[in-house]
Amino acid sequence: MKSANLSVVKDDLSGFVERARRGQVVRILVRGRPAADLVPIAADDADDESARMAALERAGVLRRARRPMTDDVFKKGPRPRRGGSIVDALLAERASGR
Repeated sequence: MKSANLSVVKDDLSGFVERARRGQVVRILVRGRPAADLVPIAADDADDESARMAALERAGVLRRARRPMTDDVFKKGPRPRRGGSIVDALLAERASGR
């Protein structure tokens, strides 16, 4: 276990975080006394995408799709002709109510 003063950790925080990512525990000292440990997170916690998504959904930050998105989503809609205007295509799309 590596020990470091808070001022040293503040000066090179990214280096100490990298050490923790590699599995090393870093004890942070404040005025020579242990105050905190910087520890690596478990692999299960880091890869738990569904738990993070659920937390964001509960917080109202995101809303999950009701059904999977298909490739035809990107194929629909007006496309400007060669030499056409993207503004005209946008106005046509708005007029059609999409």
